[in-house]
Amino acid sequence: MKLKKNRKDVLIILPAYNEKKNIGPLMDELLEPEISEIADVLVMNDSSKDGTNWIVKEKGIEVVSNIFNLGYGSSLQLGYKYAVRRGYKYVIQMDADRQHDPCNIKNIYETLTTKDENGKYDANSITMTFSDIQINNLLAEYLELKDGKMGNDSTDMPVDYDAVISDLVVNIDRIK
Repeated sequence: MKLKKNRKDVLIILPAYNEKKNIGPLMDELLEPEISEIADVLVMNDSSKDGTNWIVKEKGIEVVSNIFNLGYGSSLQLGYKYAVRRGYKYVIQMDADRQHDPCNIKNIYETLTTKDENGKYDANSITMTFSDIQINNLLAEYLELKDGKMGNDSTDMPVDYDAVISDLVVNIDRIK
């Protein structure tokens, strides 16, 4: 697989399973300059049977397709590994069913990349400014995935945007 030469600092990960009716319009929104200038997109196709992966490929967006259905959590884990191995600085996770509005991505990005008066990134300001971003939950889910504790029950699935500075994921990855 060729690495993109003009890779952005942000990777948007979208787990998808049979999202044919939603994925095309969502990809169009993510390709708008306001988003495409700051973020790359990765669709983690979880063995969709409806042609989701072909729609994504036609749009020119990166897609990784599981050869069989691994579930939401495993698709996310693979997406985060992809981000870390390719050196993305930030990761934003969205669902492909359009429950998240892509218009919020630019604001999330600006909050992730803005340092406080001490020159540090303040995760608390992110969670307070954007109630949809739950970094602590994301990290807890990632740790559960690493330990194999994530179930397949739909109650285990996050329903909000998640965003993280990938250095946190790398550091967690090194703990194990």
